[in-house]
Amino acid sequence: MKVELTLDAAQWVEAELAAGSFPTAEDAICYAVNYARMSKLR
Repeated sequence: MKVELTLDAAQWVEAELAAGSFPTAEDAICYAVNYARMSKLR
């Protein structure tokens, strides 16, 4: 699946990768999606 990120989202992914928070961009995006899903359930 191809996903197009907003500039803000892309900058967040790049910053998290640079900080070593996630090994890949895909991992960072999966984390963000899961966080959004969990937040919506509350």
